[in-house]
Amino acid sequence: MFLLFFISCLQEFPDSPNKQFLDKTDDDFDGDGYSEMDGDCDDNNVLFSPEAQELCDGVDNNCDGNVDEDTASDAFEYYADFDGDGYGDVDTLLTSCETAV
Repeated sequence: MFLLFFISCLQEFPDSPNKQFLDKTDDDFDGDGYSEMDGDCDDNNVLFSPEAQELCDGVDNNCDGNVDEDTASDAFEYYADFDGDGYGDVDTLLTSCETAV
């Protein structure tokens, strides 16, 4: 009887014997100082947290729900060429991860 109970428990948590503890949202699994409850959007990766710098890399580094924001640390500044003449307008300095015409 005990053996049957033990086997059924193993089948319930096949990935890890401590799987029931991995679902706790108030633990800081990656050690960055933020748990899922604190706003960490990927608590298995120390590079993602509410205090991380946003980068132009296609992911939400600072967990604010936005990807590649204009305030990203590696965003570039440029003068937009809205009229398409090949020259940027000095009155339209933009900061972005992508250029806009």
